[in-house]
Amino acid sequence: MLVTREMAVTHRRRATERMMRRVCALLLRRGIPHHVHMASGPVAQTITRSARRLKCGEIVMGTRGMGAVGNLLLGSVAAEVVKCAHLPVTLVK
Repeated sequence: MLVTREMAVTHRRRATERMMRRVCALLLRRGIPHHVHMASGPVAQTITRSARRLKCGEIVMGTRGMGAVGNLLLGSVAAEVVKCAHLPVTLVK
């Protein structure tokens, strides 16, 4: 079976939507207010652009903890977000 780019994008979007429904259900059970926003594009730029457009007060994101050598070789989305962001960024390991 040939997998087209459109099929891959659709599969990824559906998987993301399923995951987000589970996360939202958990947040609702715990009484944590939240809003969901999905966007696609270059990751760090999309995060910072979305935060600006949504008028967020802060960006909170996890890190994978690859360490200095891993970040040096592969780069770090978190480091790029910190560099590009116009508002406070909290990183959680």
